[in-house]
Amino acid sequence: MKADIQWQENSGKIAATKKSLIQYLICSGPSTLADIAKNLDLSIPTIAKFTSELIDENYILDLGKTDTMTGRKPNLYGLNPKVGYFIGIDVQHKKVCLGLTDFAGTMSGKMTTVPY
Repeated sequence: MKADIQWQENSGKIAATKKSLIQYLICSGPSTLADIAKNLDLSIPTIAKFTSELIDENYILDLGKTDTMTGRKPNLYGLNPKVGYFIGIDVQHKKVCLGLTDFAGTMSGKMTTVPY
């Protein structure tokens, strides 16, 4: 029983860390592992592990190398826009406005207004 509770606690921490990583990328856009680790106050190996898992789960993409003035060029990681979509609905007095965004927050097409 004790092992089950510990596993559930660890599972909750893992999910919370992955959620924090995705939220960071939503707010900040594509970032390097070092930037993510610094802003989430976690180690680079921990962030690398969770980023790798999220890449395997198709939520994050490796966007390739980024330009730096000196040293080794780090990889840039960002959200996979095709993993899911969100529909926004704004109900007003005489119309409804509909919008569709991809997982990365980019508006797909234009906002549609439907009078009623």
